[in-house]
Parts: sequence; C-alpha cells; structure tokens
Amino acid sequence: MAALLLADLRLQWRQGFYAAYALVCVSYALVLGALPDELRRWLVPLIVYSDPAVLGFFFVGGLTLLERGEGVLQPLFVTPVRVEAWLASKCISLTALALSVVAALGVLGETNRWGLLMSAAALTSVCFVLLGVIAVSRFETINQYIGGAVLWATPLVAPVLPMVAGWSPGWMLAWPTCASLALFQGAFAEAPMPWGTAAVCLLSLAAWTGLAWVWAVRWFSRYTLGLR
Repeated sequence: MAALLLADLRLQWRQGFYAAYALVCVSYALVLGALPDELRRWLVPLIVYSDPAVLGFFFVGGLTLLERGEGVLQPLFVTPVRVEAWLASKCISLTALALSVVAALGVLGETNRWGLLMSAAALTSVCFVLLGVIAVSRFETINQYIGGAVLWATPLVAPVLPMVAGWSPGWMLAWPTCASLALFQGAFAEAPMPWGTAAVCLLSLAAWTGLAWVWAVRWFSRYTLGLR
C-alpha cells in the first residue's frame, strides 16, 4: 500500500498536478480578494464544492487511462496487489491534494468551522474519485472519457442548481452532491449549521461513498482489468 501511494504521488508530481493546483490557488486568491465580501461569501462554497469534485472525477480518469495505456495495470495485478489497495491509494493521494486546496480556500473564505469543512471535502473527494473510476472503466481513450463524463456529471450536478438559486428542501440532502454543497455552505455561513442537518448530510455523503466503493471495485475489476 505504501509503495502504491508513493508511486501515485510521484506520478501526480510528474504530470504537473501540484504545479497546476498551486497556480489555481493563486488565481483563486486574486479573484476572491477583489470581490465584495457578500459576493465572496456566496461564491467560496461553490468553488470549494467544485474543486474536490472536479479534481477527483477527472484526474482519476486521466490517471487510469494513462496507466492502462502504458501497460501498467495488468502486470501490477499479477502481483499480490489488490484492487482495493489500488483504489485506496488513488483516493488518499488525490484527496490529500484536494484538501490542500480546500484549506487554502478556507483561509480565503475566513471559515471558523474547519472540522465541518475538511470532513465535507474529504468525503466529497473520495466519493468523486470512486465515481471517476466507475465512469472511466467503460472507456478506452481520454476523448471518449471526457465525452462520456458529461453523461455522468449531468445527473450528479443538475440537482445542485436549485440550491445555488436558494431553494433547498430537506429531501434533496439524500443526493450526494446536494449534501456536499450544503456542508460547504454551512462551513462558510455566518450562522452555525444545525447539527442535525450536518449529521444528515455527512451520513448521506458517507453512505453514497460506501456504495461507490463497492461499485468501483466491481467495475474496475470487470471492465478495466477484465478479471471478473
């Protein structure tokens, strides 16, 4: 597991992930610093929500296709390496990167609810990494994946749009992306998020993450590796 994680970190460094996200953080700081306080408070949760989601979903797809194209995956799983260990390594490495960006945004957004913010970011990142593994398992090229990702992203993101406009009935929190955005909004809100609402959102997101884990293990094994 440690060797897999180290290899993932090295690969992400070589692919320029860290340099790209350092540039993203600087860009966020410049843009958010120039905005009025009220607009910044509204915008920061949306940026924080989108960052681990986009990072997890699209980056893991690109990494999976890269490893498959370079002929790394099949020989790797001839060894005692398990699919679960490979998935865990991807989740940990990409989530660590996402959390570093979210922490920077938390400072910019002047949050004082760090536990809620980082818990939401970690669960969101892991969930979307797993969804990215599921989605990419049915595609052979990056162009196919980018096109197909739209079909996956639409039902995930569409329910969030009413929340952005200010309409958020409680039943929407059963959907993972809605629960995620509600947590980020709560992390930056002036008034504390009700603990019951926070608990429902965290449990909803955790349940979907667990479901995505089982699904990712099966589809990665069956379609990406052709093992079962």
